[in-house]
Amino acid sequence: MAAPALIAGLLWTALVVGVSSTPGTRVILLPSEDGRQTAVVVSNAGGAQTVSQPYQRATAQVGSKESPRVDQADPAQVRAENPELFELLPAKQSYFDQRLLPRHWARLTECLQMP
Repeated sequence: MAAPALIAGLLWTALVVGVSSTPGTRVILLPSEDGRQTAVVVSNAGGAQTVSQPYQRATAQVGSKESPRVDQADPAQVRAENPELFELLPAKQSYFDQRLLPRHWARLTECLQMP
């Protein structure tokens, strides 16, 4: 299952390193699939900013003497502007609790004995 995780990571990276209308770098941190806290540092000649909240955006202008500007992107707008990126993400995995309650053992045994 490393391949889907790698693909998802590359897709997230593709969105993180986005193109802005002005020369520079724009980074949008997307939420991790498993809910873990993530962060990225965006820096230029003017300083550095840490982006650590889902859909938080940092914009660093080329040649600027100011630290990158940080604001909050609208999740719906990010998805609307990058639909092909989100379509490429692998389907979320489902996990099931495989513990059986005592009342289920009788039915399971019965089903296994069926022809």
